[in-house]
Amino acid sequence: MKTMMKILALVMALAMVLCLVACTDNGKPANTDPTGSSEPAPSTDPTTSSEPEATEDGKKEYTVVVKDADGNPVSGVLVQICKDGATCFTPSRTDDNGCAVWNLEEATDYYGTVSSLEEGMPKEYFGDQFEVTLVYTPPVTE
Repeated sequence: MKTMMKILALVMALAMVLCLVACTDNGKPANTDPTGSSEPAPSTDPTTSSEPEATEDGKKEYTVVVKDADGNPVSGVLVQICKDGATCFTPSRTDDNGCAVWNLEEATDYYGTVSSLEEGMPKEYFGDQFEVTLVYTPPVTE
């Protein structure tokens, strides 16, 4: 059993490395913190236009905003964008405004979600929009 757990941990570590390598742009990580820091990303302005300008490589800026039930931004939450078919991009922590941003190829089947192994985490589809808001209440730790 311990050997199986070690193998599983190794496979998960390799998958994370492959994900980080796949999500690079000209050798630079795309919206990731290579130090693995749990600190929130630098602040971004949560007000965005209906359609963001395309980057030089033709990608669009997608934003996940996390708020609590009272509408207050929640910082430091690990969120990610996934695409139907189980493709998920590198997770990112929300900043002081509750925002996390990715530059991605334009698609209509992306969804934003809280990165967690727990069932029932909030999940919102972007559709033809470039920003989604997740309502999330962090678990209380005792």
